[in-house]
Amino acid sequence: GLAAIEEARKGVRDLFSSRGYVDTRVQTATFPGDAPGLLNLVFTVEEGALTRVRNILVRGNTSTRDKVIRREILLNPGEVYNGVLADRSQNRPRNLGYFADVRNYDLEVDETTRDLVYEVEEQSTGSLMFGVGYSSVDHLIGLFEISQSNFDIANFHNFRGAGQKARLSLQASADSTDLETSFTEPWFLDRRLALDIDAFLRNRGYSEYDESRAGFSIGLSKHVPMVGRMGLAYTLQHVSLDDVIDDELVLADDPATPFSYLDEDDSYFLGAMRLSWVYDTRDNPMVPTSGTRANAIGTLYNSAFGSDYDFYELDGRLRNYQPLWYGHVLAFYLRACVVDSYADDEVPIGSRYFFGGERTVRRFRHRAISPKAVPADDPASTSYHPVGGQTKLEATVEYTIPLLKVLRLAAFYDVGNVWADAYDFDFGELASSVGGGLRLDIPGFPMR
Repeated sequence: GLAAIEEARKGVRDLFSSRGYVDTRVQTATFPGDAPGLLNLVFTVEEGALTRVRNILVRGNTSTRDKVIRREILLNPGEVYNGVLADRSQNRPRNLGYFADVRNYDLEVDETTRDLVYEVEEQSTGSLMFGVGYSSVDHLIGLFEISQSNFDIANFHNFRGAGQKARLSLQASADSTDLETSFTEPWFLDRRLALDIDAFLRNRGYSEYDESRAGFSIGLSKHVPMVGRMGLAYTLQHVSLDDVIDDELVLADDPATPFSYLDEDDSYFLGAMRLSWVYDTRDNPMVPTSGTRANAIGTLYNSAFGSDYDFYELDGRLRNYQPLWYGHVLAFYLRACVVDSYADDEVPIGSRYFFGGERTVRRFRHRAISPKAVPADDPASTSYHPVGGQTKLEATVEYTIPLLKVLRLAAFYDVGNVWADAYDFDFGELASSVGGGLRLDIPGFPMR
């Protein structure tokens, strides 16, 4: 059809434009073929002169630094004017989210030289959010967040314009508090190397103890073509336990073995180096309908990093989204983790695994899937306390059906378990649940 012919004409023009012949004109003509149903297509090409770029100019940016835009442009002064790369470079600054509009054009210097211009229209990049939510785990929750996606730590006038990202968030409920601040420099040392710095304070109240964590992490990551994003980070945190119960307990799976939460250290440091890999082809990070996200993380806790415990953790995750018909999506999720000591230390309870709740095997209460301890004077009691395990496995299959533009109906099947010992995967012992839900795909604030 006409659309296919126009697409072919554009392809021919792009072929010449990508080689510097940006003024090339391509016209098409058709005439009947030698047999019924056949059509001859003729391309007439008027080749332009080979053109080079003299200067690359940036206009319209009142707050954003020139280099934030220039480093996204795939051409350099003095190079052959590749028209395809020039147009592709228009989308890269637009995808940053800093600009309401980005357009490019060229200015003729002479027959073989052009100045390339990128004109931007800036938009607001900061946000301030207050909110109230409800969770079956935390009940009533208060939320506060302030963020700037075009931050400039060196600009004391308005802290805007260098393409950095900064965020401060607070989430509080009767049993928990999360305070976190983060900073990201996506072009550390003017290279495609991301620097991430985080500081956090987290408090959790459980039936058995209250846990507090305070610490920071600093890491570098880089995208490697065809491989994914590789990262290396250092984390140091202080963990403390308070209001620890002193009940006399025994392990539910072995009533001859006593257990006491008081045997856990109530104050210690965890220092670790973490190596990570992420591969992501999803079409949308918030509400994906196709693609795959896979990641693997290896974490080593060691006294050389300031840790009071020596152990390691391996964590692998895989998500896949299959688009079907009429907007239906079939999603798969698989995660396997192991944490184990490589010295004489025990893995502290704050680093062991628990399952159950609003996102993991959703039929079960929070932390209900775990090795358990029961009262020593009544081992057959249904009253229990989770003690955590060193191996976990979870998997989910979810099918979603769009009802309205921002509303989907979901059906899911969850399965998983936590085992006491490392590498103790027992597929004959799995908890499972089936259920349904609603997904509200509100832009920037999806709900489920």
